[in-house]
Amino acid sequence: MLGLSRNTLKRRSAGLSVLLFTALLFTGLAGSAVWPQFQADTNNTGFFDTPGIVMNPEVTSNQTSGMAGTGGEGYMGVVVGENRVYYGQSGARVGSYSREGMEFNWEESIGDPVLGNPVLTENYVFVVGEDDTQSRLYKLNKSDGSTVESVGGFYPSYGLAIEDRTIYFGETYGDNEAGTVYAYNSGDLSEKWSNDVAEVKSTPAVGENYVFVTANKEGKLYALNKSNGTVEWSGQIGGGTNSRIAPTIYNGKVFAMNNAGDISAFNISNESEIWGNTEDVGPIRSSPSVYNGSLFVADENGVLSKLNTSSGDVQENASVSSLSSPVVTREGVYISAVDTSSGAGLISALNRSSLDQMWSIETSASYSRESAPALADGEIYVGSIKGHLIQVTGDTPDLEPPEISDMGLVDVKDSNEVLNDGETV
Repeated sequence: MLGLSRNTLKRRSAGLSVLLFTALLFTGLAGSAVWPQFQADTNNTGFFDTPGIVMNPEVTSNQTSGMAGTGGEGYMGVVVGENRVYYGQSGARVGSYSREGMEFNWEESIGDPVLGNPVLTENYVFVVGEDDTQSRLYKLNKSDGSTVESVGGFYPSYGLAIEDRTIYFGETYGDNEAGTVYAYNSGDLSEKWSNDVAEVKSTPAVGENYVFVTANKEGKLYALNKSNGTVEWSGQIGGGTNSRIAPTIYNGKVFAMNNAGDISAFNISNESEIWGNTEDVGPIRSSPSVYNGSLFVADENGVLSKLNTSSGDVQENASVSSLSSPVVTREGVYISAVDTSSGAGLISALNRSSLDQMWSIETSASYSRESAPALADGEIYVGSIKGHLIQVTGDTPDLEPPEISDMGLVDVKDSNEVLNDGETV
């Protein structure tokens, strides 16, 4: 039987044991952010080894962005640090609240609508903003939101990944198949390399040797050399085109999907397709999550599917209204959704093994599905296109460290790795 503790106690008990175990399992950790970028880490796994809420969820905060006077609505991406939660909104705002009590810290208008989620490092927040037809990359002070550096001149970009002081992102030129993948230095925002590969409208996945991007109109997966941006190999995703879905790295494979619902698993070292599934999943627009041999995929028909990562076979599925990208802990799968009858925003939790629903709660902010949940220690954060930043807390299990064989994280980076930018303010 699971022992349960309220959110206020979990950091001293279950959270401590998990963090100590994680520190032994992984190396090179710095800082304590728990969800520093889209889908948790640079492999885009959507997984973090933190206690998940299993009972008695409660909306403990429903804040409206614009506390600094800017107001407005728009897509809101959320990331979580040790003590604060940060958001970037398409209304051109970036801001921060304290996790404890959800007290407002700061908000800045960068002048450009924010595209995609912010990314946290040890001292900074990085975001991309779009001004008409071009974008700027901003480096903001994490403590007060002031701009440290910015650089522009490229076209709209939709997601950042940061590793080893390098920022990776792609761009699209507009209504054609052209686009560029970039690598920038996170210190002075100087360009390391660029490659005119294809139109990219998703967050890159960063592996040991390659940066993976999906080409939107081509429907291909590209593997670029991390050091110089050279295309090492590419592979077709199923039989369709149009992919705005971030690739995911797990256990020697790269999973790539197109908007039609085709899923391909590639060998991480070459273009060989290990398996493909073009029949079992409906149209997709959100990125998957992966853990312990299972790939979790949400489709536009409101179905969450659990696929075997070795074969592509569907193990379980469940209906959960309209869906965001799923995120996963050792206990559950968490999704922000929309009640199709009322339009109200929902956050739902499903048992990770069976996909039976554990709970669902109305957030009161319409259409919260536009932001994938960001997880912390017994906390869930989600942003809505109505400009709401929502915190949910609840009962979490008192966890013991998992067996190493159960982790399924052979080549998956701990999400804390992205924090250590080695810089000082």
